[in-house]
Amino acid sequence: MAEPQGWIDTANAVLEKTATSCAYLTVVRGKSSGMVDEEMRSRLALIVPHVRRAVRTGKVIDLRQAEAATFADIVDGLSPAIFLVDAERQIVHGNSASRSMLEHGDLLRAVHGRLNASDAQENLLIVVCSGGPLHVQFVLGIPNALPARRRVLEFLIAELKDIMRDATWTAAGIGRHQLEVNRWALELGGHLRTGLEDNIKFDRERLAKSNAELVARLRDLCGEFGRHAATAPEARRILGLVAG
Repeated sequence: MAEPQGWIDTANAVLEKTATSCAYLTVVRGKSSGMVDEEMRSRLALIVPHVRRAVRTGKVIDLRQAEAATFADIVDGLSPAIFLVDAERQIVHGNSASRSMLEHGDLLRAVHGRLNASDAQENLLIVVCSGGPLHVQFVLGIPNALPARRRVLEFLIAELKDIMRDATWTAAGIGRHQLEVNRWALELGGHLRTGLEDNIKFDRERLAKSNAELVARLRDLCGEFGRHAATAPEARRILGLVAG
């Protein structure tokens, strides 16, 4: 059958051989190319290892795809709602029960593809259990507790970054230390806490009129450190909160 096609010789290389099958690569030589020679054998020897690797890779991919499809079918057949999420709580896969739960939105929501609980307290549990970023608050200036010293705050921040690198943090100063600790937090890259719960005075001379007055002071103070007060969407993004 080769002669009508003008074939006069072939070079063959086995790519894979099992008890039930054999895969091989064949290069056909025509009259114009001549018989298989040493130069062609040398070139084929360079190509064959790459083709073998490609065949094996393709089989592995097919196997993984088949395993993934089988696993997805098993998960989809289960009656409880099951979510598969990555380290950032992005939903990788969910069965039909989980999709139904997200559609109702009573307990769980998908916010930009990320799994969140509708309730803020329950959402915090999801964040903690999934290893997601946490928000830590350092409270300084309480008698018989942490003193309001900058080097203490710097030590706490260093320890936090070593233990929970992705965590955000706030530093709160109690009483007369409030504004001073606010300045440290702004300079060191943290977030701020203020309010009458921690300090009832605006300065040494008078009481604060309201929480709003204390908040406004910090809003203006942010500019001195090249920062700004977060908008509501920015704050939700920073803390990983569910939009109301």
